[in-house]
Amino acid sequence: MLLTKEELLNKYYLRALPVEDSDVDLFLTRANAFCVGYIGGVPPMLPGEPKDRPTLKTAVALCWEVMARGETKQVDQKTGNITEVAPPTGTTKTATQYAALDQFSTVREMLRPFKNAFEFNTNQTDRGVKFL
Repeated sequence: MLLTKEELLNKYYLRALPVEDSDVDLFLTRANAFCVGYIGGVPPMLPGEPKDRPTLKTAVALCWEVMARGETKQVDQKTGNITEVAPPTGTTKTATQYAALDQFSTVREMLRPFKNAFEFNTNQTDRGVKFL
Protein backbone atom coordinates (compact mmCIF):
# COMPACT_ATOMS: atom_id res chain seq x y z
CA MET A 1 0.00 0.00 0.00
CA LEU A 2 1.18 3.46 -0.83
CA LEU A 3 -0.97 5.12 1.83
CA THR A 4 -2.20 3.52 5.05
CA LYS A 5 -5.51 4.17 6.78
CA GLU A 6 -3.75 5.84 9.73
CA GLU A 7 -1.87 8.22 7.43
CA LEU A 8 -5.04 9.06 5.52
CA LEU A 9 -7.10 9.79 8.64
CA ASN A 10 -4.40 11.51 10.70
CA LYS A 11 -2.42 13.51 8.14
CA TYR A 12 -3.50 13.53 4.50
CA TYR A 13 -7.31 13.79 4.67
CA LEU A 14 -8.47 14.80 8.13
CA ARG A 15 -12.02 15.42 6.91
CA ALA A 16 -12.39 11.64 6.43
CA LEU A 17 -12.63 11.04 10.19
CA PRO A 18 -16.46 10.94 10.32
CA VAL A 19 -16.66 8.58 7.32
CA GLU A 20 -17.58 5.00 8.21
CA ASP A 21 -14.61 2.64 8.57
CA SER A 22 -15.91 0.27 5.91
CA ASP A 23 -16.13 3.13 3.38
CA VAL A 24 -12.66 4.39 4.29
CA ASP A 25 -11.20 0.89 3.81
CA LEU A 26 -13.03 0.30 0.54
CA PHE A 27 -12.06 3.57 -1.11
CA LEU A 28 -8.51 3.48 0.27
CA THR A 29 -7.95 0.03 -1.21
CA ARG A 30 -9.32 1.26 -4.53
CA ALA A 31 -7.21 4.44 -4.44
CA ASN A 32 -4.01 2.50 -3.71
CA ALA A 33 -4.83 -0.01 -6.45
CA PHE A 34 -5.58 2.77 -8.96
CA CYS A 35 -2.28 4.53 -8.22
CA VAL A 36 -0.16 1.37 -8.29
CA GLY A 37 -1.92 0.31 -11.50
CA TYR A 38 -1.32 3.66 -13.17
CA ILE A 39 2.34 3.71 -12.15
CA GLY A 40 2.80 0.06 -13.15
CA GLY A 41 4.06 -1.10 -9.75
CA VAL A 42 5.50 0.27 -6.54
CA PRO A 43 7.56 3.28 -7.62
CA PRO A 44 11.20 3.79 -6.65
CA MET A 45 12.25 6.78 -4.58
CA LEU A 46 12.73 9.93 -6.62
CA PRO A 47 15.99 11.87 -6.26
CA GLY A 48 15.67 14.28 -3.34
CA GLU A 49 12.29 12.88 -2.29
CA PRO A 50 11.67 12.80 1.50
CA LYS A 51 11.43 9.29 2.97
CA ASP A 52 7.81 9.80 4.03
CA ARG A 53 6.87 10.42 0.35
CA PRO A 54 4.36 13.25 0.89
CA THR A 55 3.79 13.90 -2.82
CA LEU A 56 2.90 10.29 -3.56
CA LYS A 57 0.69 10.00 -0.47
CA THR A 58 -1.09 13.27 -1.30
CA ALA A 59 -1.90 11.89 -4.76
CA VAL A 60 -3.36 8.72 -3.23
CA ALA A 61 -5.39 10.80 -0.74
CA LEU A 62 -6.77 12.89 -3.63
CA CYS A 63 -7.62 9.70 -5.47
CA TRP A 64 -9.43 8.47 -2.32
CA GLU A 65 -11.46 11.68 -2.21
CA VAL A 66 -12.35 11.48 -5.91
CA MET A 67 -13.50 7.89 -5.52
CA ALA A 68 -15.48 8.57 -2.35
CA ARG A 69 -17.27 11.56 -3.88
CA GLY A 70 -17.82 9.86 -7.22
CA GLU A 71 -19.37 6.83 -5.57
CA THR A 72 -21.59 8.64 -3.10
CA LYS A 73 -22.05 12.08 -4.67
CA GLN A 74 -21.26 14.49 -1.79
CA VAL A 75 -19.15 15.15 1.29
CA ASP A 76 -21.04 17.11 3.96
CA GLN A 77 -18.97 20.26 4.61
CA LYS A 78 -19.78 20.36 8.34
CA THR A 79 -19.34 16.73 9.33
CA GLY A 80 -17.23 15.24 6.54
CA ASN A 81 -19.84 12.51 6.04
CA ILE A 82 -20.20 11.26 2.50
CA THR A 83 -23.89 11.40 1.61
CA GLU A 84 -26.24 11.15 -1.36
CA VAL A 85 -27.37 14.56 -2.64
CA ALA A 86 -30.45 13.86 -4.75
CA PRO A 87 -31.71 11.23 -7.15
CA PRO A 88 -29.40 11.36 -10.18
CA THR A 89 -30.72 12.54 -13.52
CA GLY A 90 -29.13 12.12 -16.92
CA THR A 91 -27.63 15.59 -16.67
CA THR A 92 -26.14 15.17 -13.21
CA LYS A 93 -24.78 11.73 -14.06
CA THR A 94 -22.98 13.12 -17.10
CA ALA A 95 -21.68 16.15 -15.22
CA THR A 96 -20.48 13.98 -12.34
CA GLN A 97 -18.73 11.58 -14.71
CA TYR A 98 -16.88 14.39 -16.50
CA ALA A 99 -15.93 16.04 -13.21
CA ALA A 100 -14.55 12.73 -11.93
CA LEU A 101 -12.56 12.24 -15.12
CA ASP A 102 -11.04 15.70 -14.76
CA GLN A 103 -10.11 14.96 -11.15
CA PHE A 104 -8.53 11.63 -12.08
CA SER A 105 -6.45 13.43 -14.69
CA THR A 106 -5.11 15.58 -11.84
CA VAL A 107 -4.22 12.42 -9.91
CA ARG A 108 -2.50 10.98 -13.00
CA GLU A 109 -0.47 14.19 -13.43
CA MET A 110 0.59 14.01 -9.78
CA LEU A 111 1.68 10.39 -10.31
CA ARG A 112 3.52 11.01 -13.60
CA PRO A 113 7.02 11.45 -12.07
CA PHE A 114 6.61 8.17 -10.18
CA LYS A 115 5.40 6.40 -13.33
CA ASN A 116 8.35 7.77 -15.31
CA ALA A 117 10.81 6.66 -12.62
CA PHE A 118 9.24 3.20 -12.48
CA GLU A 119 9.37 2.82 -16.27
CA PHE A 120 12.97 4.07 -16.37
CA ASN A 121 14.05 1.51 -13.77
CA THR A 122 12.19 -1.40 -15.41
CA ASN A 123 13.54 -0.56 -18.86
CA GLN A 124 17.14 -1.03 -17.77
CA THR A 125 18.87 -4.01 -19.36
CA ASP A 126 20.99 -6.58 -17.56
CA ARG A 127 23.54 -8.41 -19.73
CA GLY A 128 21.51 -7.99 -22.87
CA VAL A 129 18.21 -9.14 -21.34
CA LYS A 130 15.39 -6.67 -21.00
CA PHE A 131 12.98 -7.22 -18.14
CA LEU A 132 9.39 -6.20 -18.83
